[in-house]
Amino acid sequence: MFGKMFKKATDAASQVAGSTEVELSEETGEAEVGVSVSGRGLASAARGLGGAARRMSNAVRGVEEVDWIHHAFPYSYELELFDEDARDIRRPQPPAGLDPAAFQYADTWYNIWAPVRDGHITPVSAVEAGDVAGANAAVVQWQQDIEAANTAQAQLGDFRGARTLVLANSDVYETLGAMVSLVREYIGARLQGGPSEDLAFEAIERVLSIHMTMNESLASFYADPTGAAAQAAEDAAFAPIEAMRQSMMGDPSAPELQPINGVSLHDYVAGSAKINEGWSNEQVAAVLGVERPQWEQANAGWVERMQTHMMTVGMQYSSLMSTPHPLFEAAAAAGAGPGAGSQASRLKTDRDFYIECAAVMAAAQEAGVDPSGYLEANYQVTTTQVAGAGVQWMQDLRNADQLITLQQAKQREFASVFAQQMGPGIADDIVF
Repeated sequence: MFGKMFKKATDAASQVAGSTEVELSEETGEAEVGVSVSGRGLASAARGLGGAARRMSNAVRGVEEVDWIHHAFPYSYELELFDEDARDIRRPQPPAGLDPAAFQYADTWYNIWAPVRDGHITPVSAVEAGDVAGANAAVVQWQQDIEAANTAQAQLGDFRGARTLVLANSDVYETLGAMVSLVREYIGARLQGGPSEDLAFEAIERVLSIHMTMNESLASFYADPTGAAAQAAEDAAFAPIEAMRQSMMGDPSAPELQPINGVSLHDYVAGSAKINEGWSNEQVAAVLGVERPQWEQANAGWVERMQTHMMTVGMQYSSLMSTPHPLFEAAAAAGAGPGAGSQASRLKTDRDFYIECAAVMAAAQEAGVDPSGYLEANYQVTTTQVAGAGVQWMQDLRNADQLITLQQAKQREFASVFAQQMGPGIADDIVF
């Protein structure tokens, strides 16, 4: 992400506050800014202007904040950054005239990640002080805080369709996850008396990376609150995936996609879903305007085609699962079939309702509760309907991470509810 080179400092005495260091890259001729990382403090790098740059460092031991970036490892490093990369170390300021709503959104986004960004300091400080239990407990709490922050970001979402900061979330989240793993390894290495400097070295790099990712993304949003540039880049990135999916859908005029006995693939998909919801073959056939034998023969024919043409028919089937069928929609509106009063249509229009139902279904399965009965009794939907709605919501892969994050958070809530309702297990009080 940034043109940089880490190297271990060999002379801590040379890292004096206010010293200046500018190097020209032999390859590019660009000015580079030196950043010292020393004595558990990550020194700051100021913006290089006119070929000059300022380097500050602090060699005093202890957990300290030097300007705006800090870490808790008892090692000293020196970092070199290209001038353009050094600008991303400092949090950017909003430009004059920025929409106040855009600033408020960006500030909220930043402040969700900021508290967990430096979460390694507590466990690292604890293990350095010999408090192993405290270090391990702090790592667990830090991981929980990261999950909560990730959920909060998913709830925040985009800004009027601008996804610049949404796109940065996965990078920040993944880097924080890697940080947790590194800190766990570091704690283990310190306890066992093994080498730990390289782990600290890598962790400090990630500390800087998180700051730069957040600041670079914030600057991009400030420069274009509409998110047009980010949208264009995202569309370009997903274009090959979409093209591949469209090619797998096949030609709609292909023989294997033509109706069987007057029953189209859409008829079959919608009719099968109704059968799973408790409709009879006679009811489905009546809505489609065919005789029961005609429907049953078509049903068998489509099953055979799906087995023979798994890619083309299968892909179309998945797509049609989330496509409303006009005849069955009309029948439902008229109160026909056992699904009268169902909330199925809401699954496709109310994202929060879908997320809750999907979370309940998953949590119930894990808890040993019948998900079908629970959903039908409490939400007036079936597992088939929830699964079908999920296909619709997941069609745009750009929203998949957000949906999964929100569903997992809600699933944890319901897992706790089911655990309380069911009480302790039969063998929970047995001590081996």
